[in-house]
Amino acid sequence: MEISIKGLSKKYKGNKYGLKNFDLELKNGILGLIGPNGAGKSTLMRILATISKPSEGLITFNGIDIVKSPDNVRKVLGYLPQDFGIYPNLTAVEFLIYMAAIKGYTGKGIKMRIEALLEELNLIDVRDRPIGTYSGGMKQRIGIAQVLLGDPKLLILDEPTVGLDPEERVRFRNMLMELSGERIVILSSHIVSDIETIANDVAIVYQGRLLEHNSQSTVLKTVENQVYETILTNEEFDSFRMQYTISNSMRKNDGWAVRFTLNDGEKMTERPVQPVTGTLEDAYLRAILSAKRGEKYEN
Repeated sequence: MEISIKGLSKKYKGNKYGLKNFDLELKNGILGLIGPNGAGKSTLMRILATISKPSEGLITFNGIDIVKSPDNVRKVLGYLPQDFGIYPNLTAVEFLIYMAAIKGYTGKGIKMRIEALLEELNLIDVRDRPIGTYSGGMKQRIGIAQVLLGDPKLLILDEPTVGLDPEERVRFRNMLMELSGERIVILSSHIVSDIETIANDVAIVYQGRLLEHNSQSTVLKTVENQVYETILTNEEFDSFRMQYTISNSMRKNDGWAVRFTLNDGEKMTERPVQPVTGTLEDAYLRAILSAKRGEKYEN
């Protein structure tokens, strides 16, 4: 399967853009979509899910224009928006049977599918409780279950791990990795470690524009030999963070332990530092801060 996005823009009132001149090519596998709040991630996902229409540009799914022929996508789509609706008085089983019927799935097969999903998402023991009594994480898992009902070939998931505890996040990540072989999975998350664990490709979005789209290994090369740790005094900390991209800091009794990234061409010579392996979070922060500074972001 293939998705091709060319020159995509979404314009709102007041000459404001949610997306602007966005190009992206996707094939089977998991794409991790990362960017700050308001970057355009949800706008992109809503357009791909055929809920919203672009102002300009072309999107094709397996060569077919999704704006002109939205059913081509909808029949293979599983979409989980950041805020999804539930029926609090229905049990998990009742809700999933209802959602399956809306999607056109009925019969014994779908009931077996529901039982399997409840088991896989660790909801089998609460299957007959009203959803309104569930915790936030449990409700999120119900949302994930309804997305997977029809074994979709295109999965679009907007912040799916919000509210999940670490064990549930691991279970969900493993499930996605098992599903991704013959599917396109688009996953947006503020938890960069989730994306780093499972995504083949990464797209970094800022102010409606695509800063970077590449394999995760290629994105990580942007911070190769550029990430360090050092110790700062309290007096040094403020001026240091104005000069370098700090991805993590920890307060010590006598100062700060910081993890930071050098800018292109910089060398650290004035203080003792310890080189460390760069992470996707380091690469992401470097890309965003470079964009904020108005610098041209390049590999």
